[in-house]
Amino acid sequence: TQACFCSFSWRVKIMNDLVNQLKYPVKLYASEPSVNEIGEDCDVPKYLGTLWAGITPSSGKNVNIAGDMEGSEITHLFIVRSAALPKNLREPYFVFDGEKYHFMYVYPYFKQRDRIQIYCRREEK
Repeated sequence: TQACFCSFSWRVKIMNDLVNQLKYPVKLYASEPSVNEIGEDCDVPKYLGTLWAGITPSSGKNVNIAGDMEGSEITHLFIVRSAALPKNLREPYFVFDGEKYHFMYVYPYFKQRDRIQIYCRREEK
């Protein structure tokens, strides 16, 4: 019974860690090839579902915008369960609090093997 209790408490600790880390609902979209009304090939966004993610601002820099204006480019780190993210997505992005976050690159999360890290660039409006 001691082994059962240790195993159970270990699982509870992992679930608590998962709940505390992945606490933001984000919507996942990806582009899907389509044909518009005049027969041209185009991409349309397709909603794939809502995932729970951990979000951390990672870095930022100033960028020049047309018309002698300055904007900012902010990179965010999203941590999601790898099982929740479909494979082979075309131009994927997250939407969180009305902001669009385009995928830049994806890494395995070595601390927790069941999660992945996704670095995203926030789209400026």
